[in-house]
Amino acid sequence: EKEQRWFEFLLNDGKLCQDMIQALLTYSRIINEEFQPKPVDLNSICQQAIQHFKQIIDERQAQITVNNLPTIIGNSEQWYIYFESLLSNSLIYQPTGKIPIIVITGKTNDRDELEITVEDNGIGVRKEQRDSLTAPLKRFQKEKDYPGIGMGLTYCMGVTQRHNATIAFEDASLGGLAVRCIIPSPCKAGDD
Repeated sequence: EKEQRWFEFLLNDGKLCQDMIQALLTYSRIINEEFQPKPVDLNSICQQAIQHFKQIIDERQAQITVNNLPTIIGNSEQWYIYFESLLSNSLIYQPTGKIPIIVITGKTNDRDELEITVEDNGIGVRKEQRDSLTAPLKRFQKEKDYPGIGMGLTYCMGVTQRHNATIAFEDASLGGLAVRCIIPSPCKAGDD
């Protein structure tokens, strides 16, 4: 029985180490790989990320609203990772039994910058934790309560930096976390 527990422990830790290494490699690609900036339809990319979670969205009866996402100049693969990471967090970090509500909105602010906001009704994040949310492999919740390795918001920070954008974390009007990305106007494509 003791040997079986040790074997399970080693197996689980080996899988976790493998996942961490893979996540760090993904992050390295985000921040280092060169890309040719092209028009990126954020609405289409966001819808693809939503489809990735279709099963869990259906099971949890999640309500997702997407409004006015523009086309920008950038890298579509990176923006897919951005939306996938935020959707994953919004679906995972929910109180037990609560129906997830996620609202994704795009707008132009008074400085002619694009603001992309993803907000949810999840457990949120305390203000004193927000400065370290994008640190690689940083977790604030127990793995048994909320699975993951702490890389989703790190990916988001990398994507925004690669697109000369900024990211901020706020209390969501829905009660959870709001993630706001501000994209400078030179990244806009067309008149969206």
